[in-house]
Amino acid sequence: IKANHTKLGTKIIGDSILLLETIGNKSGKLRRTPLTYVVHKGKYLIAASYSGNDKTPDWCFNLKHSNAYITVDNERFEVESKFLDDNEKNTTGIYSINTIQLLLLIEIELTEIFL
Repeated sequence: IKANHTKLGTKIIGDSILLLETIGNKSGKLRRTPLTYVVHKGKYLIAASYSGNDKTPDWCFNLKHSNAYITVDNERFEVESKFLDDNEKNTTGIYSINTIQLLLLIEIELTEIFL
């Protein structure tokens, strides 16, 4: 999944794909999660929607409790994440349509490049 995942994901899904790497909050193991994203004001936005279900994805808990990395277009970056509050969500122009759950939006900012 790591090699060319972003290009393959774009061809299969038709969206921009990044690979999120975190350490499991309970297991302590490396976890890799492919996610769609949008770029907003130079930062990546990912939605913790769990495909519209009411459950919060496990990677959210991992993201809150470990260092994180993303791979985009075969470049790996160390990142800092910020869970957006309601006011910040409103400035993104991304809306939670056709779902009862209010989406968690996470802003990802690049801090360092790794090859």
